Amino acid sequence: LLLLALAIGAPAAIAQPMPLSHPEATQASAPCHAHAAADAAPGTAERNITYCTAGGEEQKLDIYHPEQKNGALIVFIHGGGWTTGSRTAGTGTEMWPELLRRGYTIASIDYRLAPEHRFPAQIEDVTCAILYLKGRAAELGIDPGRIGVYGGSAGGHLASLLGTTHGRGYEPAGVPGDASVAAVVDLFGPTDFAADTPGTSDGILATVFGANDRSAPQVKAASPVAQVSPDDPPFLIVHGEQDALVPISQGEALAAALQAAGVPVTFVRVANAGHGFVPQGGAPDPPRAEITRMVADFFDAHLLDR
Repeated sequence: LLLLALAIGAPAAIAQPMPLSHPEATQASAPCHAHAAADAAPGTAERNITYCTAGGEEQKLDIYHPEQKNGALIVFIHGGGWTTGSRTAGTGTEMWPELLRRGYTIASIDYRLAPEHRFPAQIEDVTCAILYLKGRAAELGIDPGRIGVYGGSAGGHLASLLGTTHGRGYEPAGVPGDASVAAVVDLFGPTDFAADTPGTSDGILATVFGANDRSAPQVKAASPVAQVSPDDPPFLIVHGEQDALVPISQGEALAAALQAAGVPVTFVRVANAGHGFVPQGGAPDPPRAEITRMVADFFDAHLLDR
């Protein structure tokens, strides 16, 4: 097991990003549709709920209710290079049955996509979703102070950006509230757009963020590493060592920034794993089932008994 877990408050390290030509939707190891996975677990589902209307588009989410609620909510943010993807697919959806079995309510959200909608549309929608769900907390049987977020690739980036900004400045007009969350899991999401990597290329900067150089203000605004502060929630970062799309240094940068700010962070290196934990040169270690357990255990530690 090639794993480095940095305990709460201990030194930190690594995560991963995602590109325009994001492979996640076509990877055999990633689920192509999440309804079947969620429906295999006991509970009920509400689908196609409008949580926000922005840019002339209604944004939808699905809510999965466990048989016995533990009072906490986990929000899943899909990947797809900010240009594609859906709330029903992507790395991370395979974790839903385990999370439902542990009593978590799960919300999976769509958000506006580039290039039609450039940044900050994506994080604005994520923020709006959190505020919407907090507004329905009593109805959903959840505690608004016990919400965690997670996602893979672009979804990991948005989860990290929400965690480090608390949604401040991205709230929809006329919708006051606190979009802070209590725990963040970043599965190989991009963290520093000032660095030139395949997953943070010039093409992505132009298409998604409308930037023509790395000194543009939106590049800093979009980079979780540049937004870290001591009041950020605990983070779990999981990153494949062989991710060719975005170097492991992207995750290392976020983990190091969190560590320096005194934010609890745990970092897990996955050997023999590329982007999306696709096997590279051997079986990924830790394997997917173990990563799911780690994610669920992390949420248990930070969302339950608060």
